Amino acid sequence: MKDFYSIAIDGPSGAGKSTMARKLAADFGFIYVDTGAIYRTVGLAAYRAGIDRHDEPAVKALLPKLSIEMRYNEAGEQRMFLDGEDVSAEIRLPEISICASNVSAMPAVRVYLLEMQRRMAREIFDEPRLHRCLQLSDQPDAFLQSYLQELCADYVRIFILPDASHCRSFLGFTMPGTQAASMAVPAYDVLHNIFLSPDLTQTEQRQLAGAFYRAYRTQMNGRTQPLDERLGDTLGRLLE
Repeated sequence: MKDFYSIAIDGPSGAGKSTMARKLAADFGFIYVDTGAIYRTVGLAAYRAGIDRHDEPAVKALLPKLSIEMRYNEAGEQRMFLDGEDVSAEIRLPEISICASNVSAMPAVRVYLLEMQRRMAREIFDEPRLHRCLQLSDQPDAFLQSYLQELCADYVRIFILPDASHCRSFLGFTMPGTQAASMAVPAYDVLHNIFLSPDLTQTEQRQLAGAFYRAYRTQMNGRTQPLDERLGDTLGRLLE
């Protein structure tokens, strides 16, 4: 019997993928993480403040005032909180989805989320449901590695891959080399933040950084040379 499973759900927007994922997680005792909900929460905050979704300076000025939290209820469901208010339902409204799509492309928002990621990194290792799964698993090290890599794969798909799409708006197409070079920048920032996180032990830093690098390499089909060059020998050895 396998110690862990990886489930992918494909379908068009609004088809109910998140609903199905939450139901599966509840039925099987899996940990469900919807990282895209963070962007939606920032979009909601901008919408409530009456900020134009294209006004990056105004959105940037709003960010330090926000308190965004990702919590799990007793049923294991992920809930998003904005300034202490549960906004999990409101962030799914069509108008908020549009706003989130715009703010997610803003560098200032991505920097803000990198800082948030540092705080969340500690929460990843402290998740009670993870500890329960590790206690039940016959291969806890393998389970932890798979768990981290699945989370990192989601992060790469949602937060890193969209950066390459901006090349299309300027060039009309995206060359593989350009895509790899453009995505190496935010990917490096993520790894750099992991190693600078004061809340993680050195072992946890290497575990999380290694999982992120492997997820990134998979998404890039092995085209990691631009990132490897940025990492250099020192950080590169830590990811081996």
